[in-house]
Amino acid sequence: MVLIAYARMSTRSRRAMTRATTRYGRPYQYRPRITLVRRLATELNMSLEDVLDQIQKERHYLLSRQT
Repeated sequence: MVLIAYARMSTRSRRAMTRATTRYGRPYQYRPRITLVRRLATELNMSLEDVLDQIQKERHYLLSRQT
């Protein structure tokens, strides 16, 4: 899979995206910031919904490769 959104993220966004659990072992719910989504939408010439879908697909791929 080609990671087009992940490659354009900062280090903090990448770490938040690949986090699977909280400190206490509960599942981590990743919600990207709207400024990140807007920036990626303009850089990739995609709609906001398409960027959110792409981020979700890439996160699922990265988490499946991590474990």
